[in-house]
This record gives sequence, C-alpha cells and structure tokens, in this order.
Amino acid sequence: MLARERQDYILAKLQLQPAISAVQLADELGCSRSTIQRDLRELDLRGEVQRQFGGAMRPHSDTIMSSLNESALDTKLDRNATAKQLIAVRALEEINDGDLVFVDSGSTPLYLLPGLTEKRVIVVTNSVALMTRLTGTPAEVYLLGGRYEPRYQITSGAITVRELQDFRFDIAVMGANGVDLELGEAFVSEYQVGEIKRNALARSKKAILLVDDSKFEYTGVCRYAMLDDFDKVFVDRIPEDQPVPDNLVVCA
Repeated sequence: MLARERQDYILAKLQLQPAISAVQLADELGCSRSTIQRDLRELDLRGEVQRQFGGAMRPHSDTIMSSLNESALDTKLDRNATAKQLIAVRALEEINDGDLVFVDSGSTPLYLLPGLTEKRVIVVTNSVALMTRLTGTPAEVYLLGGRYEPRYQITSGAITVRELQDFRFDIAVMGANGVDLELGEAFVSEYQVGEIKRNALARSKKAILLVDDSKFEYTGVCRYAMLDDFDKVFVDRIPEDQPVPDNLVVCA
C-alpha cells in the first residue's frame, strides 16, 4: 500500500473516532508500527492530525488537554511553525535590554531564541529545552531546579515553585495548552505545571501570553490564568464570531 493510501485511511478513521492508536493502525493496514509513525509524523506536520503518545487524534477538536493526551515537546515543536515565528518576533519587542525575563516552558516560547540571544537580558526558566539551546550564547540563564519531566523537557514540583518565588521579573513570557475566548481563560494540561505558571505571573511586573490560533480549539485540566491577567495576548489570528479581548494583539 502506498503512503498516500495509508494516510487517507488514517484520516478516514479519524472522521469516525476522535483518536486512534499506532498499534491498531499497523494491525489494520498490515504494516510495521514504524511505518505508521512516519505517516503520522507527515500528517502532523501538514496539520491534518495531532500526534500523541502511541497514536494520533483529530486536530482542532474540542478537547480537554491533560496528561493523557498532551504531546511530547519534540512532537509539538514544528507544528504551526510559521505562526509561532510570527508571534515570537512581535513578542520580542516587549523585552528590553536589562530585563530579568521568565520564559515559560512549551514549544511557542522556544521561538523567541533567535532574537532573545541578541538582547542583554537575564533569563530564568524551567524549560530544559530552552536552557540547552542557549548553551554557547552570551545569555545569562538560570535553570530552576525540581523533578525533571522528560516528556515536556521541564523541571517541575515544589522545588521549582520555591526557587521561582525568590525572583522578581520585569516580564514573564507565557504559553498555554488551550484558550477559551468566551470565558477569558488560559489553560494548562497538568495542575503542577499550572502552579509554576501562576507563580511566575505573580512574581512579574508585566506578563505576555503567546498562543497560535490552534489553541482556541482546546481547554485543559487546569485554568491557570484569566486572559486579563496578561498585559498583552499575542496571536496569529482569531476565530470568526469570537469575542476579542482588549489586550489581544493579532500578529499579521
């Protein structure tokens, strides 16, 4: 069976059910699991499915994000890359030389890296992925301690929160797993991660939120902030017939 035929089959199955496992697909199509994973990777990059641990789900479904369906960081990094780059370029204008900056975990804040290394700032983060990418640059970086979570490439837990509370940030650059414009809420997939985000907001003079438009299709287990808790919310576009908060900035 050709790759395009397999991928059409996968898309047809996801029209009938919200998610499917790679093992099930391999059995039904009579091919290896690695072949299915390659197909899912290609479909994910095209935005036709959302890869998950062990399979995939429909993109842009009205889903509550949780530890059961949240993707690993490496899986999400290239998704909606153009939108994330657009948002990051605009958000960098909010960061000034001399700032102490908290940079949140997640894929979208990583797109700040090219511009962030050109600024004279101090960065504090719980994102191991961000810290490793800043290695070899002149940036001064503080990595918060705590339990390492390889799936998200972050530190988390009580130690992370305790160390975070010692800082006072000029600006916090935040992400979210989901946003509800009608409720005016930003969500995260795990409560303990939300606790880190809440404390970062509380310790910051100014806060901005970076979300591409796919986040409007999801909520999450934990509401960690109201949208009006942020000075600005940067997006690439907004859905039609949705309320537009006063602090929302469309990066186009």
